[in-house]
Amino acid sequence: MFEEKQNDSTPSIDINSLGNMDKNNQINLSENKDVKVSDISVHTMKKDLENINNPEYFVDSPLPKKEAPVATIQISSEKQGTSPFLSQESKKIAENKEVTVKKKSADHHGLNWGKISMIAVSIFIIFMAAGGGYYYWLTRQNSKTEIVEAPPVIPEPTPEISTKNPNYLNIDIDTWDSARIKEEIKIYANKPLTSDSPAEFVVADLQNNPIAFEKFAQKIGFNFSPQIFSSLAEKFSLFVYSDNGKTRLGISINIKDAENAITLKDNLTKEETTLDAELEPLFITTSQYQIDKVKTFSDSQYGGADIRYKNIISPEELSVDYAIFQNKLVIGTTKMTERAIIDYVSSHPDVQGAEDILEDIQN
Repeated sequence: MFEEKQNDSTPSIDINSLGNMDKNNQINLSENKDVKVSDISVHTMKKDLENINNPEYFVDSPLPKKEAPVATIQISSEKQGTSPFLSQESKKIAENKEVTVKKKSADHHGLNWGKISMIAVSIFIIFMAAGGGYYYWLTRQNSKTEIVEAPPVIPEPTPEISTKNPNYLNIDIDTWDSARIKEEIKIYANKPLTSDSPAEFVVADLQNNPIAFEKFAQKIGFNFSPQIFSSLAEKFSLFVYSDNGKTRLGISINIKDAENAITLKDNLTKEETTLDAELEPLFITTSQYQIDKVKTFSDSQYGGADIRYKNIISPEELSVDYAIFQNKLVIGTTKMTERAIIDYVSSHPDVQGAEDILEDIQN
């Protein structure tokens, strides 16, 4: 039988080598003749492995030179377990490599998502900053365009009320009623005075034409008797006086002549019981009062004038004081208002006073 040759490695028959042998050396196994094993050329990998580091061995090798194609081998865990060329150690190395590859792949994907997130946040911040800057610029532009310097508002100057010279008090005597005229007087009465002296007002129409006393008296509500009106002239003045911070009114009316002055004095004495009610339009600066018809007038003197007075509330709050002085009928609504008007008339003489005329007649 065949002699078995012992080798360190199991012999294998290289089918490719058999195919590449010279046809003359090939043995036709199909022929019916004796074949010896020793005559069969068997190529093993023993010498190749022993001389793997010897390049000259492969130069003289009878095998034909052929460039081996580069193949990508995908090793599965199943094949590694059955391959005779891979040891258990190689299997562990392959498994570790596979785990490492998967880990790197996972890390790579995680790193990509992290970079994408950072880029997205950065872009968002840039857009927010740009939007905020644009909004700030837009609001600044709008504020610049909206802010228009308006010309300074110059308040209408309040006409200064003179206490030295007469002031005009204009009313529409033809169309205004009593209440409207009283409201206009209150407006002037509430204006501040420049001194402690009373302020004189010449009552005129809208064209600054002085209004006759009788027409003004009937319009505002002075209910004098015709006998009193007949002794009075057209010229008159309205007075505003501050009596210890309380605004009070007074009036002075020119008397026609000396004869009418005597008649006027007698008629006023007769009408004293109703005189305070007849002069009620002068009480518009006092809110609460009550006329007492029982009280009577009393006598007083100041600055050469004989004064008749009646206290409605008190001499300081509200009263009716009248006197015929320097060709005028002077009426005040407090004790001090009457005296202040008398002082004013004394310092602003226009004609000879009625009392002087009366004294001349009596003498």
